[in-house]
Amino acid sequence: MLYHGTLIRHLPSIEAVGLVPGVGEFTRRVYGEGAKGVLPAVFMADDEGLERVVHALVAAVMDEITEDDDDQYEIGPHYHFNDALFFKYAALAEIEPSATFMRAGSPPAGVIEPEQAEDGDWYSLSPVVPSRVLVGDELAAYFAERGLTPSSINDFVDPETKLRVPVPGI
Repeated sequence: MLYHGTLIRHLPSIEAVGLVPGVGEFTRRVYGEGAKGVLPAVFMADDEGLERVVHALVAAVMDEITEDDDDQYEIGPHYHFNDALFFKYAALAEIEPSATFMRAGSPPAGVIEPEQAEDGDWYSLSPVVPSRVLVGDELAAYFAERGLTPSSINDFVDPETKLRVPVPGI
């Protein structure tokens, strides 16, 4: 199985047309707008790279958090958010491997590999249809079974309030 981390707000588009090759906001910030060799692609990871997907999702979720979230969720002063808030925004697409997918470092003859491809990445230059998408409690259980809850592997996520949900009455 291959995995692609995304945000829940992208699910209507994913359900309509699949994962469409693109250059995400994070990649544009890292490489610069219109950077040479940065190509639209759908990036995926295998089981060995699933932890990298969680870290990428943490970065994406940090950009989604609103002031209302800060008011509603109890989060330690040295952290950006907790697991409950992570699972409010994060989604994980499971994808069946395909012969049309490429592995970073070994593109077929005549294919230019995207500059942003990292060792271990899988990618597609064509749209990809997930076999299923996990969100909320189902995603939390999936990551917990694999020892990959965000607070257990990422320093931005508050481990003390990882199970706390919104503060009642707010």
